Amino acid sequence: MRSIIGKRGEREPAHAIPELAAGSKKNTCRGVTMLKLAVTLAIYAALISVSSADQAYLGEKELRDLIVGNTVHGQGMQREILFEAFHGPNGTWRLEQSGTSLSGTWWIRSDGVLCVVSMAGESCSAIRKNDDGTYNLVSDGKPRAKWFKVTGGNSLSGARPPGEEISFPSLTVDPGASSFLIPRPRESQPAAVSGFLALPPGTDPLPVVILMHGCNGISGTEIAWLTTLNGLGIATFVVDGFRPRGIAETCSGKRRLNFATRMADAFGALDYLATNPRIDQARIAIMGFSMGGETALRTSQVRFQKHFAKGAGSFAAHLAFYPSGCITRLSEEDRVSGAPIRIFHGVADDWTLMGPCKAYIEHLRQAGKDATLIEYPDAHHARSTTLGLLSENCRTS
Repeated sequence: MRSIIGKRGEREPAHAIPELAAGSKKNTCRGVTMLKLAVTLAIYAALISVSSADQAYLGEKELRDLIVGNTVHGQGMQREILFEAFHGPNGTWRLEQSGTSLSGTWWIRSDGVLCVVSMAGESCSAIRKNDDGTYNLVSDGKPRAKWFKVTGGNSLSGARPPGEEISFPSLTVDPGASSFLIPRPRESQPAAVSGFLALPPGTDPLPVVILMHGCNGISGTEIAWLTTLNGLGIATFVVDGFRPRGIAETCSGKRRLNFATRMADAFGALDYLATNPRIDQARIAIMGFSMGGETALRTSQVRFQKHFAKGAGSFAAHLAFYPSGCITRLSEEDRVSGAPIRIFHGVADDWTLMGPCKAYIEHLRQAGKDATLIEYPDAHHARSTTLGLLSENCRTS
């Protein structure tokens, strides 16, 4: 409805209002009365609408009481993918969705808007409560996701990989060490790290894949691959580099884990498995994701093998999914073992760019090494669920 109030609160002249532009005085008065009634009803309806909308959106305290220390279970509006997200009391946040995981930090603004920062960037949403007890996450006026329910505690922390938990020796390197690649002896301390060994049925020595997690710790990604590999008759050993060190995640940058520490974990796992009678020592591969993908890739380089490997075992293959670190060129990086090197990378990944990894693989191929990069045209970062990758079109380079 057109406003009848002009600038500075002045009424528009009668001729500006069609209902008042013509007719008798009686009709004019009747028109004014009806118009006032219509305007009053419109204003009342608008006020009721605004009041209801304001009441539907959660305020800062109400939202904090709802989510802190709890897990929300929901679904994205666009792709309709189910997810679970935990909001820790210390401001840490973690989301599990379709076998992939994100983590970072969260906070609530004074106006009740929930903000999350992760590797995907910053996202802020108002939380609107629906009549059926669900909640909509609204951003830029549009619902982006729906929370179906909120359960007490962290349901994600209870998830652990299947298999026997085994402790093996490693090192924890000072994040401020003089070299992030090969530190001095005094810059590292002995550490005990956990791994989860899952064995498929059988009595013969088994091939095994060491799984190295990313900056958000063990997630559905590693567990999905564990399930698939075990189904193929291949054992798995999921390394947990965070929990024994009291680290929840490193994606947010609040905590760091030195590159050399991750290398020590990988070679410590190799040394342990090479002595396990259930494992075929000649068939121990390493697979990693993002940060763990860098570890899987760099363990192929001879200089790190000489420094970190303590036993006689060696990796049979290096499988790196969207690895970080390709942008950093290292000396002697073309001196790799003869084991196959495979990188799996999404062309659409804008977190760890594929270009530097592709250039590195081409460099290795020109040197006569067995190295290949498999591209997935429409895949983004962390698209590493077995179903997602094995079902998509790909090309090699």
